Amino acid sequence: MGLFEALGLDIRVLLAQFINFAVLIFILYRFLYTPLLTMMEKRKKTIEEGVKRAEESEQVLVKVKKEAEEIILQAKRDAKDIVAEAHVAAKQSRETLLEKAKRDAEVVVVSAQKWAEEERKTYTTRLKGEIAQLVILASEKVVGKRWDSDSDKVFIEDTIEKMSKKGE
Repeated sequence: MGLFEALGLDIRVLLAQFINFAVLIFILYRFLYTPLLTMMEKRKKTIEEGVKRAEESEQVLVKVKKEAEEIILQAKRDAKDIVAEAHVAAKQSRETLLEKAKRDAEVVVVSAQKWAEEERKTYTTRLKGEIAQLVILASEKVVGKRWDSDSDKVFIEDTIEKMSKKGE
């Protein structure tokens, strides 16, 4: 003990520090190191599983790419066939549609002509009525008496009819 005292060390303090260190090591081992090792082991297994899945996924991806290329090639061939068939069908339907369009256009022109003729007749009838009213009003102003009898109206309408036949 003389050596420890000569060095200025107290054996009780040294022993207490050793016990504190041992307790600290035990606590760290028990509550930090063991859970840390367990967690690291789980993490290692997770990473290994992830690597394994990634390798499997890469193999699957290669297979899928090959299948996709085959499907694309087949789709291109099918598309070419469909386009060729569509061209043939389009030529046939184009001729049919052109004929139908010509017939429809003729029907539209005929119906438009009929409509125009009916409109012309309607406006002519209206115009004759308005002219008859104007003639009645003008004759009332000139003669100074009112034209109320049906025979006078018939006379005026006949006059307008004769005038319109001369104008045609």
